[in-house]
Amino acid sequence: MSKFKPTKYYKSIFDVNFNLLKNEGIKLIACDLDNTLVPHDVALPDKRVIELFRYIKSLGFEVVILSNNKEKRVQLFSDELNIPYYYSARKPLKKAFKRLLHDYHLQASQICLIGDQILTDVYGANGMHIMNILVEPLAHKDIFYTKINRFFEKKVIKSLSKRGLFKVGNYYE
Repeated sequence: MSKFKPTKYYKSIFDVNFNLLKNEGIKLIACDLDNTLVPHDVALPDKRVIELFRYIKSLGFEVVILSNNKEKRVQLFSDELNIPYYYSARKPLKKAFKRLLHDYHLQASQICLIGDQILTDVYGANGMHIMNILVEPLAHKDIFYTKINRFFEKKVIKSLSKRGLFKVGNYYE
């Protein structure tokens, strides 16, 4: 079950302590898109997201979007932020994570993935020994296949909670 336990857990991406990540040697922040940065039905970044990414970049981080969504959706959003993106990532599979490591010439210990799903973001990052941060989904409305993931995610969370490994709402760094 430890493969499903997030490294860190915050209410939202806007609560993440990026200075701490910098001090821990993180060089690249990979962000999930849907329900991590904006609800899945919001096409473009809002002012708050734009300011957040400006801040993250000012700290010296490389920043990318790592999404399971289609290219058109991810490109439109990423272009507004002027950052690279990886679409159809098929998280939790390792291929996209390996591309990140290769493209940026980094070690797994230098990357942090921020996302809202345990079964895709956390499990995928843990499988590659990449730091990960779980955030609460911004919206409770999901697309069909995410609803399926959420169903199984609830069972994983219940099991993690029974083992004292994770509890929804108990945020930690």
